[in-house]
Amino acid sequence: MKTNRYVVIEGSQIVYEAGLILKEIVINCSAEDGYSTLYEGKDAISGRKIGRINGESKVSTTILFGDGLRLERGLYIAFGDSTDQIIVIFDPFETALESEEK
Repeated sequence: MKTNRYVVIEGSQIVYEAGLILKEIVINCSAEDGYSTLYEGKDAISGRKIGRINGESKVSTTILFGDGLRLERGLYIAFGDSTDQIIVIFDPFETALESEEK
């Protein structure tokens, strides 16, 4: 059985340092036009930019990635203006591969 992991972050940081399947992100912002940027890798300088996620004021905005977005080198999130918190839901490669084998 597949089990998702989740991480709650409240500032720019690496979410997971190894390969993962990104399933879902929930962004919570304190003002309009809150945003954050996602990078495949360990930081914003060496990482490959995946995209920017936007949130609404005082509303949780959920971004679903369907069957998942495969990130070989981990995930780093850089908080932008007015972002308070992000919840990241993912499967590490080990868990995802074990589930596929069954």
